Amino acid sequence: MDELDDRLIAELQQDPRRSDRQIAHDLGENESKVRRRIKKLIESGVVVPTTLTDVVTLGYNVTAYIGLQVELSEMHSIAMKLAEYPNMHYVAFCSGTYNLMVWAHFTSHEHLAEFITDVLGKIDGVLRAEPMIQLRHIKGYGHLMEPPVIHKA
Repeated sequence: MDELDDRLIAELQQDPRRSDRQIAHDLGENESKVRRRIKKLIESGVVVPTTLTDVVTLGYNVTAYIGLQVELSEMHSIAMKLAEYPNMHYVAFCSGTYNLMVWAHFTSHEHLAEFITDVLGKIDGVLRAEPMIQLRHIKGYGHLMEPPVIHKA
């Protein structure tokens, strides 16, 4: 990684749809050099081309962070089950009060309630769930993710 890579990443973050030619022009660099460097950034995994959707626009207006206390012997299997749900944005092992933390988007408070009772409530090893509903989004890309779908248990 060098200064050009940093500048290319910044340009791609601003508008990833721009052509290599336009990026090269904007940076005052040779187009073929820019093309090679972007290809290298992608092949190395530094840059990951992806498509994100705005879940709020799709009707997923409730974002919840759910702290879970689980049986330690079941932590991995529970995390893997939860990771299968398309509206799960984040599933992680944690230290502290909760063993697992999940971040998910729901269409409504009722959808969240159904998830807690019909999904979490039926997973062996889940001891306690504490949902925290996001009130206002300030910074980050929390509303952008792969399009979720409602999962009915």
